[in-house]
Amino acid sequence: MIVAIWAEIEEEFTWRIDELRILRNQIEQLNNEDSKRILRRSTLLMMYAHFEGFFKFSFHLYIKTINQKNLPCGEVNTHLLVSAFNDIFKDLRNPSSKSRIFSRALPDDGKLHSLARSVEFLDNLQLNLTRTVSIPESVVDTESNLKPVVLKKILFMLGLDYEMFSDEQSDINRLLSVRNKIAHGESRSGLEKSDFNKLYDLTFSLLRTIKTKIMSSITKEEFKKVP
Repeated sequence: MIVAIWAEIEEEFTWRIDELRILRNQIEQLNNEDSKRILRRSTLLMMYAHFEGFFKFSFHLYIKTINQKNLPCGEVNTHLLVSAFNDIFKDLRNPSSKSRIFSRALPDDGKLHSLARSVEFLDNLQLNLTRTVSIPESVVDTESNLKPVVLKKILFMLGLDYEMFSDEQSDINRLLSVRNKIAHGESRSGLEKSDFNKLYDLTFSLLRTIKTKIMSSITKEEFKKVP
């Protein structure tokens, strides 16, 4: 199974990296500097697209791998358990859910019904811990832009090291800022070679890092609860 997962993520990584390399090679073949700046600008949009796209793919692959193992909820780490209990917690927080005992006598007693939902949750806790893990893909929400804080949130919810990209936070913000200015038509002059190369190398590094982390977490079964 590990071999198949590795092949899947490696294939996804490779085609994205190859596409970026082809685009950079095309830039270098141009003789006119103005044309190079324009093509760097277009390539920057693809760099961000591959950054967000590959991260989403990697996270979804991680979730799919965990779900396919058919583990009891009680065997996964706390972060993933909360994600797997998403439907249960949604019902627990639902103010319209009433206690069967007091639904008619005290229909508007919010504190009482909140207590009743909590009692029901604890009464069913052991049973719910035996049900099979099913983490929804909706946990991975890039919220239009994969900002460092959004990335940190997703890593946290999946039980991964949420500080792993702290050192790259300012560079990711720079990538996002340049991408947004280009996409919104604010940056028409193109990109200088030094700025482009820095963001190009950053994109490669980010993709390699998350690929390595996802495969390491799967191989070491870091998604499981530590005894």
